Amino acid sequence: MPGSGKDLYIDLSLPSRIVEVTLVVLSQSQETDDKMTVDEESFSFPDIPRLDRSTLTPGAVRGLLKDYHRLVQPKYDILDVGILSYDGMHLRKLPETRRFQILMACAISATQKSYKEPIWKPFANTCREWANDFIAPIISSADADSMKALLLLLVYEMADPTRGVIWELLDVARRTCLQLGWNRTASSSNEITINGEAVSHDPMRTRLMRVLRDIEGLVTTDDIKSANLVN
Repeated sequence: MPGSGKDLYIDLSLPSRIVEVTLVVLSQSQETDDKMTVDEESFSFPDIPRLDRSTLTPGAVRGLLKDYHRLVQPKYDILDVGILSYDGMHLRKLPETRRFQILMACAISATQKSYKEPIWKPFANTCREWANDFIAPIISSADADSMKALLLLLVYEMADPTRGVIWELLDVARRTCLQLGWNRTASSSNEITINGEAVSHDPMRTRLMRVLRDIEGLVTTDDIKSANLVN
């Protein structure tokens, strides 16, 4: 990799570029405020309607998180166990980062359920588009939560590739790794990130980088079908 001096030009521009690119990539999603009720007859049409957010009851959230823990977490170890054990109560009152992670886990889970039961597709759309409300501040923080957010977005795109933005999101994830210094090894205590922080061994960093490498391998080998979340 280039020496730290050659990376200095990134320092002032990379965070804002990452956020800008992410928002542009995700701008293909429909506006979250345009709420609709479920029309079962519309499942034969390409644009499956969203639900009102109030239909995401605590029971529905708990069930989706349970399925995520069982089907998705073993393959893509992104979220902490505490997130997946959330009881579904007072979702709107949670901190934005926690709410985003829960909504994305529910969106991924509902998407995999919709493979066999299309009734779950509106749940997936609602969770995914609600999560869009929180993307900008989470990505701009340029920390481990940013990487978790990008990995969740990537897993969702693998589960539902209709947006066709997985390559762009993968590029944003790589840029974030560069900014965090996660592309370097922790063999030397003198190594620092672009933000000037020392690189050290971090189990969470190791775990998230493993997930990114797994996803990158699937995408670059055009093997997305093997990422199907249903066993």
